[in-house]
Amino acid sequence: MNKIPPRGFAIVGTVLVFCVVIILTAAATSLRLANQLGQGTEARQREDAQRLAEGCAETALQSLREDPAYAGNESIAIGTETCAVRPVLSGAVTTIQTEATVDGHPYRIKIELDDLETVHVTSWSHVVDF
Repeated sequence: MNKIPPRGFAIVGTVLVFCVVIILTAAATSLRLANQLGQGTEARQREDAQRLAEGCAETALQSLREDPAYAGNESIAIGTETCAVRPVLSGAVTTIQTEATVDGHPYRIKIELDDLETVHVTSWSHVVDF
Protein backbone atom coordinates (compact mmCIF):
# COMPACT_ATOMS: atom_id res chain seq x y z
CA MET A 1 0.00 0.00 0.00
CA ASN A 2 1.18 3.48 -0.83
CA LYS A 3 1.52 5.81 2.16
CA ILE A 4 1.58 9.57 1.88
CA PRO A 5 4.37 10.95 3.96
CA PRO A 6 3.38 13.45 6.69
CA ARG A 7 5.21 16.11 4.77
CA GLY A 8 2.73 15.70 1.87
CA PHE A 9 -0.23 16.36 4.19
CA ALA A 10 1.39 19.60 5.29
CA ILE A 11 1.85 20.78 1.71
CA VAL A 12 -1.73 19.86 0.74
CA GLY A 13 -3.08 21.57 3.87
CA THR A 14 -1.05 24.70 3.19
CA VAL A 15 -2.26 24.87 -0.41
CA LEU A 16 -5.89 24.44 0.69
CA VAL A 17 -5.60 27.21 3.32
CA PHE A 18 -3.93 29.47 0.78
CA CYS A 19 -6.73 28.84 -1.77
CA VAL A 20 -9.43 29.54 0.82
CA VAL A 21 -7.74 32.85 1.75
CA ILE A 22 -7.57 33.87 -1.92
CA ILE A 23 -11.24 32.96 -2.51
CA LEU A 24 -12.39 34.87 0.60
CA THR A 25 -10.33 37.92 -0.38
CA ALA A 26 -11.78 37.88 -3.91
CA ALA A 27 -15.33 37.54 -2.57
CA ALA A 28 -14.87 40.39 -0.09
CA THR A 29 -13.39 42.61 -2.80
CA SER A 30 -16.29 41.83 -5.15
CA LEU A 31 -18.89 42.64 -2.49
CA ARG A 32 -17.16 45.90 -1.62
CA LEU A 33 -16.96 46.92 -5.28
CA ALA A 34 -20.65 46.11 -5.83
CA ASN A 35 -21.56 48.18 -2.76
CA GLN A 36 -19.51 51.15 -3.97
CA LEU A 37 -21.08 50.99 -7.42
CA GLY A 38 -24.55 51.06 -5.85
CA GLN A 39 -23.62 54.04 -3.69
CA GLY A 40 -22.22 55.83 -6.74
CA THR A 41 -25.49 55.37 -8.58
CA GLU A 42 -27.51 56.74 -5.64
CA ALA A 43 -25.18 59.72 -5.29
CA ARG A 44 -25.56 60.48 -8.99
CA GLN A 45 -29.36 60.28 -8.70
CA ARG A 46 -29.33 62.68 -5.72
CA GLU A 47 -27.09 65.08 -7.66
CA ASP A 48 -29.41 64.85 -10.68
CA ALA A 49 -32.40 65.66 -8.44
CA GLN A 50 -30.50 68.63 -6.98
CA ARG A 51 -29.60 70.00 -10.42
CA LEU A 52 -33.17 69.54 -11.59
CA ALA A 53 -34.62 71.35 -8.55
CA GLU A 54 -32.09 74.17 -9.00
CA GLY A 55 -32.97 74.49 -12.69
CA CYS A 56 -36.63 74.64 -11.71
CA ALA A 57 -35.84 77.34 -9.11
CA GLU A 58 -33.93 79.42 -11.67
CA THR A 59 -36.82 79.07 -14.12
CA ALA A 60 -39.29 80.20 -11.43
CA LEU A 61 -37.09 83.20 -10.57
CA GLN A 62 -36.92 84.16 -14.26
CA SER A 63 -40.71 83.86 -14.51
CA LEU A 64 -41.02 86.14 -11.47
CA ARG A 65 -38.67 88.69 -13.08
CA GLU A 66 -40.79 88.69 -16.22
CA ASP A 67 -44.11 88.79 -14.36
CA PRO A 68 -44.22 89.95 -10.72
CA ALA A 69 -47.67 88.32 -10.47
CA TYR A 70 -46.20 84.89 -11.26
CA ALA A 71 -48.06 82.40 -9.05
CA GLY A 72 -46.01 79.23 -9.52
CA ASN A 73 -48.02 76.02 -9.09
CA GLU A 74 -46.67 74.36 -12.22
CA SER A 75 -44.58 71.50 -13.50
CA ILE A 76 -41.57 72.43 -15.60
CA ALA A 77 -39.87 70.11 -18.07
CA ILE A 78 -36.09 70.34 -18.13
CA GLY A 79 -34.64 67.92 -20.65
CA THR A 80 -36.45 64.64 -20.20
CA GLU A 81 -37.24 65.24 -16.51
CA THR A 82 -39.83 67.39 -14.76
CA CYS A 83 -39.83 69.33 -11.54
CA ALA A 84 -42.49 71.20 -9.62
CA VAL A 85 -42.82 74.80 -8.54
CA ARG A 86 -45.24 75.01 -5.65
CA PRO A 87 -47.59 78.00 -5.36
CA VAL A 88 -45.62 81.20 -4.66
CA LEU A 89 -46.28 82.43 -1.12
CA SER A 90 -46.58 86.21 -1.03
CA GLY A 91 -46.33 88.55 1.92
CA ALA A 92 -43.57 90.62 3.52
CA VAL A 93 -41.30 87.85 2.25
CA THR A 94 -42.06 86.05 -1.01
CA THR A 95 -41.31 82.33 -0.95
CA ILE A 96 -40.68 80.02 -3.90
CA GLN A 97 -40.52 76.28 -3.30
CA THR A 98 -39.33 73.76 -5.87
CA GLU A 99 -39.10 70.00 -5.80
CA ALA A 100 -37.56 67.38 -8.07
CA THR A 101 -37.37 63.62 -7.68
CA VAL A 102 -35.04 61.34 -9.62
CA ASP A 103 -35.52 57.60 -9.14
CA GLY A 104 -37.05 58.06 -5.71
CA HIS A 105 -34.49 60.63 -4.51
CA PRO A 106 -36.25 63.94 -3.79
CA TYR A 107 -34.56 67.34 -3.54
CA ARG A 108 -36.43 70.42 -2.30
CA ILE A 109 -35.41 74.07 -2.42
CA LYS A 110 -36.92 76.99 -0.53
CA ILE A 111 -36.11 80.50 -1.78
CA GLU A 112 -37.06 83.71 0.02
CA LEU A 113 -37.12 87.12 -1.63
CA ASP A 114 -37.61 90.50 0.01
CA ASP A 115 -37.99 92.67 -3.11
CA LEU A 116 -40.01 91.61 -6.15
CA GLU A 117 -38.87 94.55 -8.27
CA THR A 118 -35.25 93.43 -8.23
CA VAL A 119 -36.03 89.80 -7.38
CA HIS A 120 -33.57 90.03 -4.49
CA VAL A 121 -32.95 86.59 -2.99
CA THR A 122 -32.35 86.70 0.76
CA SER A 123 -32.33 82.94 1.36
CA TRP A 124 -31.78 79.86 -0.78
CA SER A 125 -31.76 76.57 1.09
CA HIS A 126 -32.17 72.85 0.68
CA VAL A 127 -35.01 71.62 2.89
CA VAL A 128 -36.23 68.14 3.77
CA ASP A 129 -39.92 69.10 3.83
CA PHE A 130 -42.01 72.16 3.10
